Amino acid sequence: MILEYKFEYISNNNTLINFFANIAKKEDINVKLTKSNNEINFYVEGDEDQLLSFSDKLSIDLPVSMFLKNTSVDVAQEIPTNSAELDIKKEYNLSFCPTCMNEVDNKDSNNYYNPFTTCEMCTDTSNIKELIITQNGNTEHTKKYEEVFEKLANDINDGLKVKIKTLSGVFVFEKIDNLKEQNEQKDVNLLCLNLINISNVLVAKKSEVVALASIEKPELELRINEVYKYKNIIKTDIVNVRYLNDLILFLLSKHLIAHGIDFLSYSKDGSFDISVDFEGFDESEKIDIPKIKVLDNDRVVVLDSNNYENKLTTLYEKFDEESQKQSIVLLGENDLFKKKILNFFNSSEYNDNIVLYSNDLGGFLDILKYTVPNSMQELFDEISDDETGGKLLINFKKHFPECYENALKFDTSVLTKNSLLSLWKIVSAVLDFEDDVISLASACMLEKGPRIDYKLLEQEEIYNKTFNLVKFIKSGISFKLAGVENSTISLGYIESYTHFVANVIDEVNEEVVLDGVSLSGDIFSHDIISTLLHKSITKNYKIFYNKDFPIQITK
Repeated sequence: MILEYKFEYISNNNTLINFFANIAKKEDINVKLTKSNNEINFYVEGDEDQLLSFSDKLSIDLPVSMFLKNTSVDVAQEIPTNSAELDIKKEYNLSFCPTCMNEVDNKDSNNYYNPFTTCEMCTDTSNIKELIITQNGNTEHTKKYEEVFEKLANDINDGLKVKIKTLSGVFVFEKIDNLKEQNEQKDVNLLCLNLINISNVLVAKKSEVVALASIEKPELELRINEVYKYKNIIKTDIVNVRYLNDLILFLLSKHLIAHGIDFLSYSKDGSFDISVDFEGFDESEKIDIPKIKVLDNDRVVVLDSNNYENKLTTLYEKFDEESQKQSIVLLGENDLFKKKILNFFNSSEYNDNIVLYSNDLGGFLDILKYTVPNSMQELFDEISDDETGGKLLINFKKHFPECYENALKFDTSVLTKNSLLSLWKIVSAVLDFEDDVISLASACMLEKGPRIDYKLLEQEEIYNKTFNLVKFIKSGISFKLAGVENSTISLGYIESYTHFVANVIDEVNEEVVLDGVSLSGDIFSHDIISTLLHKSITKNYKIFYNKDFPIQITK
């Protein structure tokens, strides 16, 4: 009998294959696989008892991955001739796997409460023999792990700060109640100890909770819920959150949860009362904490990570311009070098670009780059020279004199990047927005915004197009004069941009038939932009993202 396990796995790493191979080896059962793009199929052959045993083991020992989207199992007639043998190819260290967690949590296990284990799948810490605890000038070397974690939990519950060396680095942990004493809070980091109670403090989608619990143990930005805000403990709306990724933290959490503590705050430095250290661990083997964003369509985009193939770094370094660097890596990750792909690169840190990749055209062809005006006076002069722009500006100055004068004073030299985000900052300055365009649009309660003009100056060629900034700004001024609220205008700017993207795709496709569209740059990690963009781009076009590589390399 043959069972076919089907996985939709949006990654090129071997994590899923490694775990499957390891379980098959332990069960001594024949398994082969086929792999194509995002589909991995495993073919397991055996009698009924063997297959039932393997299935039970799989349900316990196969971890959840943030890259795993869909799974199914069917009976297969035969194993495909193009299938391959399974082989464990470990690429980087991972957080504790289900097997290790069960061992340290099982009283009948030889590794009960031992945070340092030997594992082929996650991180081998067998060289570490003891914990080193320092408090009040006294240092103790100990293997009495359960006693140590119980005492540390009591100390943290009493308000003490504990500096703990983990497999991801050294951090100072404390109760989040301690944050109430801090008047200024920047980049608040929370460690969730109990995902069941995450909603007591944070607003999290199911897909985000699943990602936090995955074998990759990423960091996410989540919003503080409205009820918890009233406690005035955390004074910022957004915090960085991650889940337990280390057996030291896992075992400590058991005692903290018993105290009713579901979260700790942490930092990379600062004062502390107790130090927890160990020796015998190679720092080069540290567990990476990737930072991700889970979009509304449950797509995971990687914002920061070191867990990707070395060959991607080689590809990235082949080009000088950031948009082409990101594009070439995206093409490599998705095996698109023989395809015609239109890439949109929108960034908060680099110059934006729309580039067409085609082997037939010799590689990359620039379609559009944005240009920031030298000054607001220059921009207003261009608007005045427009057929209707002069009257519009006179009317704007009459009804919003202070807004007009402040806009002229805005220093465009601070906008060092020729990007859409820079243009949106100009919009905020001209229309006197209280916040940035993306934030205002995200907070808008309406489903649709007004239509903003995203136009290109007329020319015959499809490449090196020029963006019409005058019409872009005039649209916003017109709606401001009409009394439309700032948040609604902002939504119009975001929504109309997504329509603009769809129009550019269609226009390029008329000249060069596209095989797909790719999106890179951190602007596309915003839910409102991603959601509206996927609605605007028709289903005729495949949309590609980076897989393991960050959607943008940060400076």
